[in-house]
Amino acid sequence: MSDETNSVLMDKVFEALDKLSPQELERLLDPKYEVIIKVIRVKQSKEISQAILDNDEMQNILARLNDCGQRDEAHEFLISHYPTKKYLQRIAQELEILVSKSDKVAELRERIVEATVGAKIRSKAIQKIDSK
Repeated sequence: MSDETNSVLMDKVFEALDKLSPQELERLLDPKYEVIIKVIRVKQSKEISQAILDNDEMQNILARLNDCGQRDEAHEFLISHYPTKKYLQRIAQELEILVSKSDKVAELRERIVEATVGAKIRSKAIQKIDSK
């Protein structure tokens, strides 16, 4: 193995040791215990999924949705620019909309539109009623 490979492997071993509790570290010193190395795939973290849309792009999306005057306009924007569930989940997350894995693309889109354009339309309707 190359020095670079050895270095990467040792870094991973040290990282794993750092994650052990004090009790687990004590067991390592006990001869009754042995060390077994298990290689597993790391699940995608939130940070990686958030990288799908960076902050600037997210702010542009939210501004564009807020500029929409009608629900249909917001629907068309989302359909044409962000058609996949992954994008819609990220936008919903930014808007603090609860999302479950079983949500369909159309449901996510509808909730996003209602949280942005729909809320604005309802607010204007209430203000008109109050001003009469």
